[in-house]
Amino acid sequence: MNRKRILTRNHNRCLNICLEDAIPVQIDASDFTDAAFTGRIYTGRIQNIVRNIGAVFVEYQKGQTAYLDFREVPQAKIGDVFPVQITREAAGSKPPRCTSKLTLNGRFSVLVQDSKTIAVSSKITDRMLRKKLKETWQCCVTEEYGFILRTNSIRAKEEEIREEFTQLEACYRRIQKGRYQTPFTLLYAPPAPYLTEIRDRDLTVPTEIVTDQPDLYVQLNEFFSDRPDTLTIRFYDDPALSLYRLYSMERLLTEATQSRVWLKSGAYLVIEPTEAMVVIDVNSGRAVFGRSGRAETLLRINMEAAAETARQLRLRNLSGIVVIDFIDLPDAEKEEQLLSFLRECLKADPVRAEVIEMTKLKFAVLTREKVRMPLVQQLRNSRDETFS
Repeated sequence: MNRKRILTRNHNRCLNICLEDAIPVQIDASDFTDAAFTGRIYTGRIQNIVRNIGAVFVEYQKGQTAYLDFREVPQAKIGDVFPVQITREAAGSKPPRCTSKLTLNGRFSVLVQDSKTIAVSSKITDRMLRKKLKETWQCCVTEEYGFILRTNSIRAKEEEIREEFTQLEACYRRIQKGRYQTPFTLLYAPPAPYLTEIRDRDLTVPTEIVTDQPDLYVQLNEFFSDRPDTLTIRFYDDPALSLYRLYSMERLLTEATQSRVWLKSGAYLVIEPTEAMVVIDVNSGRAVFGRSGRAETLLRINMEAAAETARQLRLRNLSGIVVIDFIDLPDAEKEEQLLSFLRECLKADPVRAEVIEMTKLKFAVLTREKVRMPLVQQLRNSRDETFS
């Protein structure tokens, strides 16, 4: 697989478009002024405690509060001051979420406060390798923190992992020294999302990054000064044709935000995000039933819809509960075949997604972890919603 990322600026937003084998699979539109909000660590102050719903509201900036689970700080009192980390952006009327258990992300590992173990990414399935990694790095665990070894760690040299552990530990110490500063102090800001996205996901496969922004080009080269041979960074400079128009970004954004998605077979999806869940309806549309029989044709259309659904969830960054109304199949065996294929399609998604079941009403139900705002909301929050 070849991966390409297009980074450009549009109305103070960084458009980050990821293509895999020339097919768009992910679009992010992060605001440069608000970049990397998730992951920031502030000296927060408890503003209110609502015990009956298990909620603590922490003021992390003047007039800005975040939700903290009461079970994390059961002895807390109004006015207490301590570091909190933003774990989720605000969604609609819901405030941001935060935690008192800090985490610091690296390329190969994650430092986790109050963890006294070495954990290993669930994507590393080899039992012997998992055991070896835990035994090798258990000596680095302290009473204050442990580590999670990411999937990238299996390709790293021991000295690279050890060096990263040292860097994360030093950062953790700096944050702890600042815990007694005045409330609302920003103790830590992670790198911009477009940088961490590349760091965490693009260094294991051949990847080309193309940008037409001089400042982004410099930033990319500085951040990835020791990049592997799999990563190349190219500056695009053609005054006659902007990068935005070269890759037809206006059309891509339109297609990634409209409700109807046509499939090659002539069938189509209708994607409707709601407050509670995402509903996807599969319609046969103009699909032609072939000689293989109705049952096989329906399965083929549904499998095409399953593959496109997996791509669209990632492309639009849709999350939470997802309900898919596939075209009814004649028997349980083909339903299981379809669900198995859907699970395989979701494995390509770097965000955790899991197929739950096929309900009695023949709805496929899956969940996808909430990481960032949906693309539609990212674009809506832009100070100028007109892209050009």
